[in-house]
Amino acid sequence: MKKQKAWNLLLLAAAVTMLLPALIWAAYPAEVPWTGQTTSYATGDDGDLLPGIPWPDPRFSYHGDNQVHDSLTGLVWMLEANRLGNFDNTTDHDCLPNGTGCYIDNTTSGDGMVFWDTALDYVHYTLNSGRGYGGRNDWRLPNINELESLVNSQRSGPALPVGAPFLNFQSASYWSSTTYAGNSHDAWHVDFSTGYTDYYHKGNVYHYVIAVAGDCSGGSAICLPKTGQTTSYYSGDDGDIQAGVASPVPRFIDNGNTTTDNLTGLVWTKNANLLGSLDADNDTDGIFSDGMVTWQHALDYIKKLNREKYLGYSDWRLPSSRELHSFADYADTLVLPFTNLKSGAIDYYWSSTTDANNTASQWLVTSSGGYVNPYYGGFNYVHPVRGGLHLLFGDLFIFKSGTGTGTVTRDLAGIDCGVNCYEYKDVDVKLTAVADADSVFVAWSGDCSGIEPCTVTMDSSKSVTAIFQKRKFNLTVTVTGTGSGTVTSDPAAINCVATCTATFTINQAVTLTAVPDDGSVFTNWSGGCSGSGACTVTMNSTKFVAAVFTATGGGSTTTSSSSTTTTTTGGGSTTTSSSSTTTTTTGGGSTTTSSSSSSSSSSSSSSSSSTTTTTSGGGGGGTTTTPGGGGTTTIPITTSTRTTILSFPGSYGGCPIGIILGNDNPDLENLRAFRDSTLAQSAVGRRIIQIYYNNAESVNAALERSPALRAVARRFFEAAAWVVGGKE
Repeated sequence: MKKQKAWNLLLLAAAVTMLLPALIWAAYPAEVPWTGQTTSYATGDDGDLLPGIPWPDPRFSYHGDNQVHDSLTGLVWMLEANRLGNFDNTTDHDCLPNGTGCYIDNTTSGDGMVFWDTALDYVHYTLNSGRGYGGRNDWRLPNINELESLVNSQRSGPALPVGAPFLNFQSASYWSSTTYAGNSHDAWHVDFSTGYTDYYHKGNVYHYVIAVAGDCSGGSAICLPKTGQTTSYYSGDDGDIQAGVASPVPRFIDNGNTTTDNLTGLVWTKNANLLGSLDADNDTDGIFSDGMVTWQHALDYIKKLNREKYLGYSDWRLPSSRELHSFADYADTLVLPFTNLKSGAIDYYWSSTTDANNTASQWLVTSSGGYVNPYYGGFNYVHPVRGGLHLLFGDLFIFKSGTGTGTVTRDLAGIDCGVNCYEYKDVDVKLTAVADADSVFVAWSGDCSGIEPCTVTMDSSKSVTAIFQKRKFNLTVTVTGTGSGTVTSDPAAINCVATCTATFTINQAVTLTAVPDDGSVFTNWSGGCSGSGACTVTMNSTKFVAAVFTATGGGSTTTSSSSTTTTTTGGGSTTTSSSSTTTTTTGGGSTTTSSSSSSSSSSSSSSSSSTTTTTSGGGGGGTTTTPGGGGTTTIPITTSTRTTILSFPGSYGGCPIGIILGNDNPDLENLRAFRDSTLAQSAVGRRIIQIYYNNAESVNAALERSPALRAVARRFFEAAAWVVGGKE
């Protein structure tokens, strides 16, 4: 019995040990990320220790519809980082072209640099109006925490992460929506030439505008905290929206000689000027024993604490700029629970992060106000920190990136990563990525690569990112008929006068608009749309749409009407109905659509219609005759002298061979040429084509489920293209 009880206690202890990392992960809602700095300028600095939650790799992905998704924070950014100056410049009236009223010499109307309130109005009245920029209406001016999250301390000019896909991002200042608590006439900004954070007068200076949307609820490596600002000074500002996660209550835990921040998980010395009070004899810089020392002296002092195992720990470090800045409260109401805290306007604390624009300078942070400024030389205070999830427990971090969603699992119990997670194990870990139904798994990055299940050897801290992308489908639009015109799409991707193909994200709604040329009229849609009204296609599979235009001038048209004959014989009656329509265009080609008839004995009636239209002669093009009823598909097959249009009931699932080989593959062109020049010229061949397209949707679904089937099919059709292309 005692052995069983001891065994149960051992199992319980093991279970608690295994769950501890997950419990700590869940306990800290806004962990501090890495700064991005990889270059080390001194032992123990930011580039040496790399503190903070690592960034997913890749961090950014293009969302479509001019949206950029950040997998670190979960935020969605507008792709065009100066759209106001490049596209919507008529709304920029803050400075006249002749310089009247300008406070900055090179600022002119229409350049995208505006006052703070104009920036907020632009987001609200322009980006969120109508359908909304990128199809969404929840854009906002970023608060200072959101804007600063884009800074990469390894870079300057602009200080953005490598691979950030923004267009026209300026190496200059951008407005945040956060007001400076010390003076409501000022607002915070980030200068992306260096990553500098400061405030300026809302109506006296001009900054650029970038908008953000979303939050971390859809899955991200971290969540950003609220700024603390609750007073609103203008509609749509930080105090109005209050984006971010709230601080836990209580925010801080007093451990005696240390203080734990429940927002970030960081553990700080309770004495915020340890060097100037308890270790005054170690301060020989500047004014003796005030605690203000050089940057190198600050790093050396941290080494001393670790050698002596201050409070029993040997993993103290000089905080990174982001760790130090995590105390910033932009309502200026947060009471920091430290002793000997230096909180004057000119009282700065050293960070371990170097200024990439001037590597002789390091970043300084005030304990009040939120300044993040570079500084060269001089003497400043030291506040040691330790802990945080990364350094305490994080052996293996698993992130997700991309526009899609999915789950990462391991071969043994321990990881079921629907969002982001990590594993604390000193063992080999086999990871498998499984995409959700609307997504595909693209690749691993970081300490894994390829697409197969990945085994990570845990001989050191590792970071793995699983990249998922939303499924995408092709939309093919064909312009056909005796007339001509143009088909465009919203969102913009198609501008078509013949045959065009564009790719859209799964379930994306695409609206097509048909505009006839002079001398033509738009007749109707066929394929994925019908009728002559608005055409909106939901991209849940590969889709095909034909726009039929009819010529109205330049020739004469003759139309013969239908006739009906009834014959009665003996005791039964037979009724045969048929119709024939011939359209002749003078000077162009001629199109004939004929129908067949059938008869039967006894009492019966029958009617039929044709499905083939042939065009010959000069440039008239072809016209489409669609049988009655819904769910009709029309497939145009064109050669240099002939257009054959196959119409048949049923929906169109897209071209499986095109999906298998790729639309730009020369083998596909050989196979389509064989289809048009050989199969389409006989009734049997046209029937084969009809069966192929009728079953395309189910075939495509099978291909998507089985990579092995796609591989076999690809080899088969490559061989077929070789044969029909006349090669040996």
